[in-house]
Amino acid sequence: MIITTLVQGNLKMVADPEDIEAIQELLNDDSKNMLEKESIFITDILKNGFSQISPTECGALTDATLITKDFKVYGDMNYQLESFLEELAKGNPVIWTIGD
Repeated sequence: MIITTLVQGNLKMVADPEDIEAIQELLNDDSKNMLEKESIFITDILKNGFSQISPTECGALTDATLITKDFKVYGDMNYQLESFLEELAKGNPVIWTIGD
């Protein structure tokens, strides 16, 4: 996974070919729902010191998937429009917005 911190503090993620294959396998696993797949992605594929955090843990008023690292929280704010997993599986970049 290639992760770049943008000027405004947001994260840009782009999956490398190995990650794309792992994400596609995960998406094809019909025994899990999308929330479970997102959690597996964060713990098994993303790694890099990131962990998932629930909105209630940090006082966020959202249903977006949130990740944290180094006391910073990032959210998938396009969650109502597209699946970040599906976008990464296509090789498209995904932007995670830093919280205030």
